[in-house]
Amino acid sequence: EENVSVSVAPILAGFSLKQMGAAAQAGQSLLDTTIAPPGKSDKKATLIAAREEVRSGELYYIIEYTVETPRWARHNFAVFVSRDDTLYTFNAQSSRSQWDKFQAQFSAMVESFSLLPTSPESNTQDASYFL
Repeated sequence: EENVSVSVAPILAGFSLKQMGAAAQAGQSLLDTTIAPPGKSDKKATLIAAREEVRSGELYYIIEYTVETPRWARHNFAVFVSRDDTLYTFNAQSSRSQWDKFQAQFSAMVESFSLLPTSPESNTQDASYFL
């Protein structure tokens, strides 16, 4: 039931995480509109923590949240960063019952997730990342 993923998706030209507000506001909006829209699913999402961090000059949003339904409960860490009209999302999740077992490893992954520096010689989009 544990999983770690990185998603890379195109976004609107000129998009910035700051357009979504502060990290807590953006995290709550994500939960309310995408992950567990009130009245539209049996999911209940709770934002636990949210913070902003600048890494190598780029803004990262780090959020921690839970999602539960009558059948299951999950605990998540997510990291968001945008560059060159692309959104990079790192997500680590486990069942809530296994969270204590994986929390330290997931925290280390969250802290180390970073886009590779862009090359001054390159004018192309670089979808490279590392954990």
